[in-house]
Amino acid sequence: MPSLAPGRLISDRSRGSSLVELLLIVLAVGFLVALLENVPRSVSLITKSKHQSLAREIVLKQIEDKRVISYTNLTNTPPTGDNFTDSRLGLLPAGSGKITIKDCDTAVCADFEEAKEISVEVTWTEGGKLQTVRIRSLIAKGGLNQ
Repeated sequence: MPSLAPGRLISDRSRGSSLVELLLIVLAVGFLVALLENVPRSVSLITKSKHQSLAREIVLKQIEDKRVISYTNLTNTPPTGDNFTDSRLGLLPAGSGKITIKDCDTAVCADFEEAKEISVEVTWTEGGKLQTVRIRSLIAKGGLNQ
């Protein structure tokens, strides 16, 4: 039984840790472990998101570059497409780009409208898997920028 001496009672309590203190330490350590466990996954998701954004920028720039060209100068590419270069493709792991231009399908372009279908695709490797961003658009004779 603790003595009634004021100095002795305080020193007995300060020697050990209470159950609440131990519980708080265990919770803090568990939280830190859970947080550190998810850091690599978060970093990979951020990197993947940056690569997707960059690929979209490249694709949209290629489409805008084709819109500036006169409709009569837009020539069809082979069905497999033509590769294109962009300095930013080097920022993507094993990045490459392909553009395909063809006459618009009659099911889409009714009433004998003159239009070309353009498809721009950027591919790269992310974590051993092939990633692709592809955007298709139409460029019509007398349309935007024509």
